[in-house]
Amino acid sequence: MRRSCSRLLLVGFAGLVVFGQGCTSSDDDSVDASLPEFKGEPLKVGALLCVSSAFAARAPNLERAALLAEDYINGSTRAFPDVPADQIPCRVIKNAGEQHACGVWVGADADGAEIRGPLKIVVADSEDRVDRGVAAARALVEQHGVNTIVGPCNAEVMQAVFDEVTGTQTVLVSPTVTADSISMLGDRTADDIAGGLSGYVNRTITPDYIQARMMALVAGNRVKPEPMIRWDDQLPDDCTEQPSSYCRATYNDLGISGGCMPSAHNALPDKIFFRYSETDCANQADGVKFCEEKEGKNYECQTNPDNGKQVCAQWKERKWCTKVVKPQTAMLLYQDRPFGQGLRNVLVNAWETLYGMHVLSSFAYDPNEPKTFGNAITELFTNGSTRFDELSAAGSITDTTLRFADSVVFLLAEATDGALLLQEWSIRAPTLPEGTRDVFWVAPDPVRNSLLVNQVSFDTVKNLFVTDPGTLDINKTAFFDGLWNKRWNVAAGDFVGNVFDAVILSALAQERGGYWRMAASPTTALGPNDSASVKEAMRDVSAGCRKVQMSDTCVDTVTPFGPDLYADAVRAVRSGQAVRQGGVTGDLSLSPAGDRLADFAVWRVIRSEDTPDRAVFFRHGSLVPGAQGIGLDY
Repeated sequence: MRRSCSRLLLVGFAGLVVFGQGCTSSDDDSVDASLPEFKGEPLKVGALLCVSSAFAARAPNLERAALLAEDYINGSTRAFPDVPADQIPCRVIKNAGEQHACGVWVGADADGAEIRGPLKIVVADSEDRVDRGVAAARALVEQHGVNTIVGPCNAEVMQAVFDEVTGTQTVLVSPTVTADSISMLGDRTADDIAGGLSGYVNRTITPDYIQARMMALVAGNRVKPEPMIRWDDQLPDDCTEQPSSYCRATYNDLGISGGCMPSAHNALPDKIFFRYSETDCANQADGVKFCEEKEGKNYECQTNPDNGKQVCAQWKERKWCTKVVKPQTAMLLYQDRPFGQGLRNVLVNAWETLYGMHVLSSFAYDPNEPKTFGNAITELFTNGSTRFDELSAAGSITDTTLRFADSVVFLLAEATDGALLLQEWSIRAPTLPEGTRDVFWVAPDPVRNSLLVNQVSFDTVKNLFVTDPGTLDINKTAFFDGLWNKRWNVAAGDFVGNVFDAVILSALAQERGGYWRMAASPTTALGPNDSASVKEAMRDVSAGCRKVQMSDTCVDTVTPFGPDLYADAVRAVRSGQAVRQGGVTGDLSLSPAGDRLADFAVWRVIRSEDTPDRAVFFRHGSLVPGAQGIGLDY
């Protein structure tokens, strides 16, 4: 069924259609034995990814995620290696005379019976370049006839692809582009806007203006668990020798725990629960004995703070000296490109207008001129220190115990820039104003990467926090990890859940579009959907109905379906029910502009257990924008 171009084929991707400049794909009529029987032809969906680019470290996993979604939707034995073929969820016949729910709707015969065909993901390489991205998108549309494209990877390519290729003719669903400009691409007609319909551009990741507001919340210590905590695992276990503002607390993979009050100085050694299993221990009389028998030594029954379930958790003893800080002052070091400029503008407004804090200084750096990074650091901190002293003298900083060192630096950078800027800061800090070495850093998700922790020491980044919109929903992690690990023997990485969700949302829109067409013409033979049918269905299957405003309530009873129940969602659409499809990254409800509001993970840096000078990223906790009063604007 598939053939691959070897020039761009990645190891482990046998069977995946990949093409780029000077390399085209062709179909293969061979039968895929891993699939159930289909009456219809394959339905192609494009995946415009960045195989050979600066994003390429993540690209193989983005492709794996797209292919995994294809296999999952098709009911392939590759996605369910441990399940008998006739028990794969979409293959189970629940009502006599019905078809299986695998694959996608591709048409109907004159008797009103649906025709199903396998979903086929066609991957093209944008190389993260506008010219190559446009050429690849054109090939997807013209050579492969796709009505939907998942991708591309960055805002500039997406803008160009929309302007020159897809427009209001092909649906785009990006799993990675967060730029606010995407919400305003002009993909909705006046009728779309009046009817609350989605346009042709959607995304399964949260836009930048939401991330900027979440960053401001994190930096101001307005969330739980409180991230802005000075801590040092090299201080003595007995914290009584530290200043009274310090206390001893524990740290695990879900954040700070313990009272963290001075009265806790002399508490007994803490058990740090750092690994929560899936073994249920809720009804066990002796949770320690049960868990040690099931999981091993140093396990006992505990409540997982993320989902409230009582499970066997592994512990170790470790103590920390900590101090909670609530910063009131900030500096901004941002990339002089739309990505950095957009985040900077929203952050300044949130920090100063919404929360009444102070911006000390702001500096735009040129990512193409790394030799100027040192000057950027010097100006940012010199000007920031001067402004801090002015505000302190005027009594404008309400907490008089705060120092310049208690300020936050918003680092609005890409991966490579972030690592270089932090290196430059560590070199220059001794010559800069007092407190420079101890500031907090808050950055968006591109900064959380292996380049940073491989190039920068722990002591340099120990006060770094990163907000991440491309994270798995805690309640769907086990489901997705189970699928992923059985299919691929590699770590999942960033944005894979967003890609998976983009594919299943697009596929369910094909189902809804087909159902509407069959309802309108019950005795007419129908072919595959056009892009207009898919576009009109996207918001319906994500939000449960075609809302004019995000706050509207659906008239019909809406049944929510998680990604693990996708086959049941297909059956519900088939029967005419209103559905709301959730994803492995959480709620996928699209706004009228095609945006979605997802939960965020907050990551911080801790010292590596194996290599003390090396930093590793540790998940500090999760943030729900809606719970913080933050919603979509468009």
